[in-house]
Amino acid sequence: MYSFLFYFLLEVFGLMFLILSFAVISIYILLMILSALEMRDYLRKNRFADYGDIITSPIAPGVSILAPAFNEGMTIVQNAQSLLSLHYGKFEVIIINDGSKNIR
Repeated sequence: MYSFLFYFLLEVFGLMFLILSFAVISIYILLMILSALEMRDYLRKNRFADYGDIITSPIAPGVSILAPAFNEGMTIVQNAQSLLSLHYGKFEVIIINDGSKNIR
């Protein structure tokens, strides 16, 4: 009697898990389709905008980049070069020493 009940409950829970899995997968597929449609509309609307010209325009506002550096003596040069390689018209990079103990 108990073995029948055990296997019956096992089948019921297995079926519920299967239905729940299919529901989650179908929701993810629906979200993927809706996001693809939204991306298509976004790209269609912004096809003629050249953001490179907008960013390098002389009337674009300037940007200050604050980079905290705590014990980054070994990598600070690479970090600063990475920040200086941005493709923006007017920007400044300010590296702040957060009280690090290294000498370099």
